[in-house]
Amino acid sequence: MSEEYKLHWVEGEEKLSAIAQKYNISTAELKKANPEMRTFYSGFFGGAEYASAMQKIRIPVVEEIVIKPTVPTMPSYHFEPLVRYRCEQLNISRIKQEIITFSAHINTEYLFSADKEDKKILQILLEDYQLSVEPIHFKGAFEFAKKIEELKKKISFSQNNKGEIREILNLGELRQEWENFKNKVLPTEALYQSLKEQTPKQAQDVIDTGNKEFSSSQLLGSTLGKNLFFHILLRANVGDELKDYTLKQFSQLFPNLELTIPVVKSKVKEDNFTTTYRLVGTLDRTHILEEELEKMYNEWYKPLIKYSYTEFSYVYRITYTIENKNNLLLEAKVALCEKIKNNFEAMTEFTIKQVEL
Repeated sequence: MSEEYKLHWVEGEEKLSAIAQKYNISTAELKKANPEMRTFYSGFFGGAEYASAMQKIRIPVVEEIVIKPTVPTMPSYHFEPLVRYRCEQLNISRIKQEIITFSAHINTEYLFSADKEDKKILQILLEDYQLSVEPIHFKGAFEFAKKIEELKKKISFSQNNKGEIREILNLGELRQEWENFKNKVLPTEALYQSLKEQTPKQAQDVIDTGNKEFSSSQLLGSTLGKNLFFHILLRANVGDELKDYTLKQFSQLFPNLELTIPVVKSKVKEDNFTTTYRLVGTLDRTHILEEELEKMYNEWYKPLIKYSYTEFSYVYRITYTIENKNNLLLEAKVALCEKIKNNFEAMTEFTIKQVEL
């Protein structure tokens, strides 16, 4: 195929390197295209090479290659649906065991699939997400959280035998979803606009947290593991291989208080077809400073509750049943409660059950 050229008129003496730079080619390419070009050097011992004036020279036409940013693609898998699950979650905050100050009811539906060839390659698809919140002024925050969850509506992954995600196979797609949300949707969100106006640091924290979360399988997997559906399903998937473990999480009632919760697994019952397990966590009080908690309680809670500080505790109980032949989760119940005894408590009740595909 013949090479294409365009012409350049050298009206006055021009440095070859300047002409080459102008057309994004090398001086060698310029000289190769113009074997009869008249040139001279600026000094006796070489120096810069110039094209003599009053001549036409050919410029090779270089096809511009536009490199577009690409999203890493996931290998080709053929996922087959195994089970559809419906979940109900109820969050309640309550004063003196009777006055409800907050409640949120979240209903979700998930489709659980496995690759046809490799059953260790799994996929979770969020198919439905409904919520109701009281008082109504909390709803905006929960609606915002829902939109973040829906960015992760399809997760393809592998896991380890500790009940944790090992690798998120479609991380590139999920990262692109976050980038689109961050650049196009987030600036229009009322909650984000309010944060940006009133507390710019918190608004920036939203972006920084998202950037960090979607940056790696480890970080995004850790976030997903706090979702109660993933939290239970990942543990159920490994059946009897799951060992005792320790949770670390921050308190809902006291800021910057990290809770350490050793969890013990036990077998409740077993027959030829199913096995039921129980996970019970007990708060490690080694680093709990009651005097510091009492000081914070007196500042934030006592004016409202009108009772003195009592005792801080945390309850973690999960019961779930699996099929013996394949470790498929059949059903689960969760009870979580962080409380200041008799004064204030934040409770979560969560259930999972199979429904028709």
